[in-house]
Amino acid sequence: MNHPIDDITDSEIRIIGADPNRYTSGSLTSPSPASDNGKDEGDNNKKDDKRTGWSPWLILLGIALIGAIIYAILALPPRADNTEQARMGMQPSNATQVDTTVTETVAPEPAVVPNVTMREDTINDITLVILTPEGCRPQLHVGNIDSNDSSIMLCAQAADLRGDNGDIVSAFVLKGEPLSRGVAKRGFCAIIDGTITLGMSEETPLYERVVESGGDFFRQYPLVHESQMQENKPKGKAIRKALCMIDGTICIIMSKDKESFHDFAQALQDYGVTEAITLTGSTAALFYRDKDSGLNVIHHPQSYYKKLNYIIFKK
Repeated sequence: MNHPIDDITDSEIRIIGADPNRYTSGSLTSPSPASDNGKDEGDNNKKDDKRTGWSPWLILLGIALIGAIIYAILALPPRADNTEQARMGMQPSNATQVDTTVTETVAPEPAVVPNVTMREDTINDITLVILTPEGCRPQLHVGNIDSNDSSIMLCAQAADLRGDNGDIVSAFVLKGEPLSRGVAKRGFCAIIDGTITLGMSEETPLYERVVESGGDFFRQYPLVHESQMQENKPKGKAIRKALCMIDGTICIIMSKDKESFHDFAQALQDYGVTEAITLTGSTAALFYRDKDSGLNVIHHPQSYYKKLNYIIFKK
């Protein structure tokens, strides 16, 4: 039964978008071989196969992309919370990050111009002359010494000599070589790598260290040890000289007038000296240089004994 396409009964089926001439009542007619612009149905199926053939590759590409994103997230360093960052001195995560990387440099300390300062002070009615070397290196010297040597900033005769043969009294080491032995005097001065140590002991490991390191060492009477004055047997009065440690600084102190060991040691203690040993007193050599007036000779060097020895402070 033929009737218009818009007039469909309950027993008929309508295919939307199809050519109405291709269908008969209640059934489909076979497509003509020349349908679809001359292309057969197999061509259409091939197109569908090609479209469905790319689907697995797209899925694999999506999986790879997701894996790359997850890997990138896991590779990021853990973020600390603001409290932990503050405790570690870091900026909070929401702060603007500033590149503070710098090359660490240390400004060189200004070189100290070698000099010797001299001052006078009075304690217990005793006038003291204090000579303090600055920027100088201490060492011992044996034999004649030239006060015109401009490299010597401060010089004082160090260890006493015996009156009978001119040998050095007690232990004496010069550049690691022992020249004299004995502990007749308990005070000592050890010089290792330009550093002076003063003390009082009949035995000290510093002696062996001086020998091993090529340093200097000598003994004299102790005057002050650990801020306490020390008594000594010699009596009488003379110009006294001492190698002292005061406020962590090495200096040479001389009495301007003749004093006893007792009075001189007491004055040193009261002046704040923490360690002190005697230097050869009276008119034994003592001279120094300062940057203003140059050479200042208090007592000229002598040359009557071969083993005359000195502690000197050089540029």
